[in-house]
Amino acid sequence: MKKSRAHLFAFAFGATVIASAHAQYVTWSPTAASGIFENGANWTGGTSPGTGSGLTFGFSAQAGVVLSANLDVCSLTFSGAYPAYTFSAANSAVLGPGDGGISVGEGTAAVTFASSLAINLNAQQTWNTSANLFVNGPISGTGGITKTGAAVLTLFGAGTYSGGTSLNAGTLTVAASSTAKVLNGVVSNVIAGPLGTGTLYFDNVATLAGTAATLTLHNDIRIAARSESSIDIGLNSGTGSLTLAGVISGWGSVTKTGTGTPTLSGANTYTGGTTVADGTLTLSGAKSSGTATGS
Repeated sequence: MKKSRAHLFAFAFGATVIASAHAQYVTWSPTAASGIFENGANWTGGTSPGTGSGLTFGFSAQAGVVLSANLDVCSLTFSGAYPAYTFSAANSAVLGPGDGGISVGEGTAAVTFASSLAINLNAQQTWNTSANLFVNGPISGTGGITKTGAAVLTLFGAGTYSGGTSLNAGTLTVAASSTAKVLNGVVSNVIAGPLGTGTLYFDNVATLAGTAATLTLHNDIRIAARSESSIDIGLNSGTGSLTLAGVISGWGSVTKTGTGTPTLSGANTYTGGTTVADGTLTLSGAKSSGTATGS
């Protein structure tokens, strides 16, 4: 069987669950005259989306979209010859994707959510990035993200969502530092960091990259429950630092590549062993029962 591997490179608003089964789907007009989201004339059919709608964005003369009021939707889909859409917010508006998630099609254009637009996850959802997606604003909510698709998802803002993060394919780039939250005088593994407060899951072929000079992830990490899965920790810059402070568990293994020196400081329990292919790996917490090897 071909080995499945996950690669790790360094560097509130409502709680309504929006179900895709009952969504009304609406399409951004190819001839939209302005970027005002709430203007019905900018939507095919002449009516702007309401709560629970599924939104489709294809080719359009207007690629800048401005949301002016909070809205929970079922899903956002980018398909066909869509342009490089940029979404921003007026009046501190918050966009809440539901269980239909976000799907960025196989075009060459990237989709960008500006820092002014906050995202609230209303449910567990899949973000499929066959083309690149950049999220610059904060992400909150009780839902979680499963990342699929071969392209890159980049998170620039703070994440407080609690539903966890799963990497099933492609690359997830973390571009914000994380800060530990102190509870009753004790530093907790629950943080307001770039990947929220839930568990980080690795499965299949996936990459986690980071662009912050110093990145500490306090999330617990779970390697897929099958023996062929593993994490590659690659730190290619000698000037930055990466610390994985949560507990790494599961049947898989950990492989260190690159010239940098990342640190594993959690009370780790993974059983598949540790391989240092390049550089140095610092272990400051409990190690799993697997065997460590080096080059």
